[in-house]
Amino acid sequence: MTPHLKQVFLVHGEASQSAALKQAIEREYSLDVAVPSRGQSFVLD
Repeated sequence: MTPHLKQVFLVHGEASQSAALKQAIEREYSLDVAVPSRGQSFVLD
């Protein structure tokens, strides 16, 4: 993984699969993972 990566956004897929992938990424790479709701926005630095 790139050392500059701060957060991952999962925006496709079924909810159960997104949740499983979120947990795997957090566990394996110690990254913050967001599964945004439709219309949810984020401020990027």
